[in-house]
Amino acid sequence: MKALCCFAVLIIVAVSLASCAKVEPGYVGIKVNQYGSQRGVEDFPMRTGRVWYNPFTEDVYKFPTFIQSVVWTADTTEFSPADESITFNSIEGATINADIALSYGFIPEKVPRIFVEFRQNAQTLTLVYIRSQVRDAFSRTASKMKVMDIFGEKKQELLQTVKGYLTDHLGSKGFYFDMVSFVGALRVDENVRASINAVIEATQ
Repeated sequence: MKALCCFAVLIIVAVSLASCAKVEPGYVGIKVNQYGSQRGVEDFPMRTGRVWYNPFTEDVYKFPTFIQSVVWTADTTEFSPADESITFNSIEGATINADIALSYGFIPEKVPRIFVEFRQNAQTLTLVYIRSQVRDAFSRTASKMKVMDIFGEKKQELLQTVKGYLTDHLGSKGFYFDMVSFVGALRVDENVRASINAVIEATQ
């Protein structure tokens, strides 16, 4: 009887030391060892389902593998109470402000690397790191283009070049990009807009 009681106690202790995390469809989970010789992120992401882990020595983090969609706008009543629009300059130095829509995702097998490098969740990565990379891509690309081209026939070329830049620079880190687009009209100061309208009228 005493042995049976001891065995029952051991079972209770073992169960209490184990926790279960559920990795939903559309996500991958990574298990992080916090202590011991195996400390660090496991090499391969776990798939969907229930995952048992030791809450005292391990943590489980979940990353989405479905497309992440975000819109950065100047309108403080839409997606954010702050102005998140992106500003860049043409080759002439004209300042252009734009609302940007982005769709991107995480490459599942590279999620552990993303976590090791950034130590941030998907939402924080989107709002901080990815946004800064998009802004840099627009600045680098638009600075080689004329403002008339950006407003005219090469607008789509600008967007495709930005997408290609993001893919080239962030693909190896574990990100893939599906779409970059403008939301609504591009904004410039009145003098630049008047010049653009004058050129359009002269052409017509």
